[in-house]
Amino acid sequence: MPYRTQSSDTSREVEERQTAFFRKLGQNGRLKYGSQVVDEGFDALWANLCRDFPLLSPEELRLEWVRRHYGEELATRYNEFIQWKHQTANSKNP
Repeated sequence: MPYRTQSSDTSREVEERQTAFFRKLGQNGRLKYGSQVVDEGFDALWANLCRDFPLLSPEELRLEWVRRHYGEELATRYNEFIQWKHQTANSKNP
């Protein structure tokens, strides 16, 4: 059976270089690199959200984030929590 790369658009040579690169990083290096990629992804998603809704407050943006990524049900529950949190804070500081 011939060798198949994991991605149809990646050559075997490139895949072998990528594998060697990640092996040289070691486990901690791979975890750090992966974490960086995830952080950059979240930063890009947040930037898109801010671009799409420039007039929303940070709290409203977080609610929209939850709605987009986790659905309406969780967004409703999150909004209820935010309202409860505000009411609790306001009752402590009349």
